[in-house]
Amino acid sequence: RKPHMALNKVILQAKIPNFENAVKIFNENDDKKAVLMLKLDVKRNWKPEGEQYYPSDILDAKAFGKTAQFIYKYFPAGSDIMIDAELRKGDNYENDKGETVYGQMYVHINNAYFAGSKGEGGESKSSSTPTARPTNPLAAKKRSII
Repeated sequence: RKPHMALNKVILQAKIPNFENAVKIFNENDDKKAVLMLKLDVKRNWKPEGEQYYPSDILDAKAFGKTAQFIYKYFPAGSDIMIDAELRKGDNYENDKGETVYGQMYVHINNAYFAGSKGEGGESKSSSTPTARPTNPLAAKKRSII
């Protein structure tokens, strides 16, 4: 028998919030050790009756290496972004009082794509090939698919 394999895949269209500490990068100039910690403002699929706006959730996200560098360089605060990612949980640890502190869930970004309205159909970028920018067919849609 083959071992059971679970699928952990998340695709999100979000906005990078425009508030202090929404984006932090460490080891920015190191292709292998760059770490980006950011917030993602993700709108929900439904709007409560009588409300003008869709509610949104602020999610913690991380990117590493070239993906971290790419997002930091091309997605300033306020930018729309589309990502494919995985859900991960930080490690548990013991605090000063000997209590177990449980790791928090976060979005581990594998690839980032342009999702704004700058160009017809938007541009896309996979972190594995820095110069490739294929068209993102999801960005051309008039209504959200998420």
